[in-house]
Amino acid sequence: MSHPPVIYWLRRDLRLADNPALLAALAAGGEGGVLPLFIIDERIVNSAGPTRVEFLQDSLQALDESMGHHLVVRHGSPLEILRTVMAESGATQIFVTQDFAPLGMRRDEAIRRELSSAQL
Repeated sequence: MSHPPVIYWLRRDLRLADNPALLAALAAGGEGGVLPLFIIDERIVNSAGPTRVEFLQDSLQALDESMGHHLVVRHGSPLEILRTVMAESGATQIFVTQDFAPLGMRRDEAIRRELSSAQL
């Protein structure tokens, strides 16, 4: 029987060194490992300027290279992407750093409620 990975959902904090959420994911991943995921939320990207979008693309490319090309990048609604990736991978745990921005806090609470009610 294979062990499912845990998801490490990267958002604002793209650092790998000294990252508590990543360290927790690595500890919990065990034999299933860690599936690093970055979700490009179109609502946010569409309101960003071209310089910020280019910086994000460059940062994600560098991060993917530093992770041995294992970074999963998806575009869309964070809730829908998380549901899809969990179903595809069999993951039942998501690790993430806390987002203190008002929009991020509302998003995270909504996702927490939805995934808890769906027993994912």
